[in-house]
Amino acid sequence: MNRTRSILLTILIGYLIGTTGIQAQSVIISGSCFSSPVTLTENTAGTASTGRIYYEGIGTINGTPNITIAVAWHSSFNSWFVRLNGGAHFYYQGNTPLPPNNNHYNWVKINEGGNLTYCPNGTPISITGDGTQHDPLPVTLVAFYSQTTAGRIMLNWTTTEEQNNAGFELMRSPDAQIWTSVGFVDGKGSTSSLQEYNLEDPEPLPGINYYRLTQIDLDGKGTYSRIIAASYEATDNGYCYPNPTDNSLQVNLPNGQIIKQINIISRFGKKLRSLEGPANQVEVGELPAGQYMLEVTTRTGLQIVESFIKR
Repeated sequence: MNRTRSILLTILIGYLIGTTGIQAQSVIISGSCFSSPVTLTENTAGTASTGRIYYEGIGTINGTPNITIAVAWHSSFNSWFVRLNGGAHFYYQGNTPLPPNNNHYNWVKINEGGNLTYCPNGTPISITGDGTQHDPLPVTLVAFYSQTTAGRIMLNWTTTEEQNNAGFELMRSPDAQIWTSVGFVDGKGSTSSLQEYNLEDPEPLPGINYYRLTQIDLDGKGTYSRIIAASYEATDNGYCYPNPTDNSLQVNLPNGQIIKQINIISRFGKKLRSLEGPANQVEVGELPAGQYMLEVTTRTGLQIVESFIKR
């Protein structure tokens, strides 16, 4: 009798799983470039390679059919990307377990590079579905970096979207554990236009200084940014030199740190080039004149972001 009940129970469980099992999550993406909303489902190979769920589907973009559309996580940028036939067209910077829905229009169109073939004039896209989550961050932070000169460290950051933003408190730490306030910068409340901020640390600590931002809402709630590092000595000109430069940069790291990877990033947060270490010379002669960021990751996991000028 007990064995019969066990068999019947097993059959019943199998029936219930087969008829009422959990459905796969999906993402629905639409916008002015999309002929109609497109449903994306999980690509397990992509999920395995990125470490977070990877959504993919096929749709028509600006009248061109059979375009592969993907929503994917990229850990190096701490960002989610919307890719059209492999080219990144939109991104969201924020460490969320699932791609955020854009109730606050936090997905930003990439305005640089030559990979915007399918959606060159893309307006804000809509991303919804049970595979997304409500975006908890009221600010889209697209850049956060330091400029080191003799006697000071200047911290700079850029946003492209703010919702009820009271402002930013800049925090400094000698060990990325214990934090003290450097100062506060007022936010813009609610805006969808690009905003640039900066604040000088008048008394940086000798050696490596770690910095993060605490973004504070109008209701007093706070959200931390990612952590960056900057080196300081009384006569230090930073980790990379010469700065400004015409052709190349030399990267000089302290305490025997070894370079794992170097990224060159535009001032709007887009990666332009990636180089593998341990070489510490970076050729930049082909870059147009302007301001860029050098993002250096060491083998111990230390990340340093410093700006430089290409003449």
